[in-house]
Amino acid sequence: LLEQVQATTGADLPAVVDWGFFGFLARPMWMALSWIHSYVGNWGWAIVIITLIIKIIFFPITQKSMVSMRQTQQRMGKLQPKIRYIKEKYRDKKDADSRRAMNQEMMDLYAKEGVNPMSSLSGCMPLLLQLPILYGMYNVLSIATPLRGAPWMMWVQDLSVADPLYVTPIVMGATMLLQQIMSMTKTEDPQQKSQQRMMLFMPIMFTWFFINLPSGLVLYWLPNNVLGIGQQYLINRTAAKQGLGPGAGSDKKAEKKEKKK
Repeated sequence: LLEQVQATTGADLPAVVDWGFFGFLARPMWMALSWIHSYVGNWGWAIVIITLIIKIIFFPITQKSMVSMRQTQQRMGKLQPKIRYIKEKYRDKKDADSRRAMNQEMMDLYAKEGVNPMSSLSGCMPLLLQLPILYGMYNVLSIATPLRGAPWMMWVQDLSVADPLYVTPIVMGATMLLQQIMSMTKTEDPQQKSQQRMMLFMPIMFTWFFINLPSGLVLYWLPNNVLGIGQQYLINRTAAKQGLGPGAGSDKKAEKKEKKK
């Protein structure tokens, strides 16, 4: 309507609609949602469909990131016997020089094997890339008046307000937790264990953030998690066929062999 008035008067009225900091994402998302809604007739299902489209667009990036994280975890697992041997060698030496020598020896080992222990955090990259889209969707739900009072199904009768029964955010957190557990490999490395604990805390944090946010925003993130679980299942299945299953990192024979050396 504002654009029609602008065409008549010349006043830049559409600019009064503030799409927020990520408006360059929010407005195209709104246009895409409106187009999908014109076919499906339900704003909730339109959000689910646009989630699927965004997931397909980001698939090459997420796939590469998830495979890279998996490979790094497996390489770190195979290095555990050597890492434990180095730590055992310096176990009774508490001085700063010995600590420095132990760390340097471990870093030399990583360099020799071509492993970057911090690259396992690349699994966070898909999440970081999608945060601007998530914020853009929040702006759409806050600004677009057709979404106010728009129902999805059953108890979710207003996509612009929080789920009155808190079912969708809890299910969203559970699916996110499942995806994180599926992406982990068995490890004895304290650094990897610490990273895994940090990743397990993230679903709890997201559930807390989403509990009072618009149900339409939860509806965007929930199918994204479900699709991510399917993608992680395929990665794990491929890894299992290649002999890189969850327990591949704990090789007792390799550890004994390293001790003999």
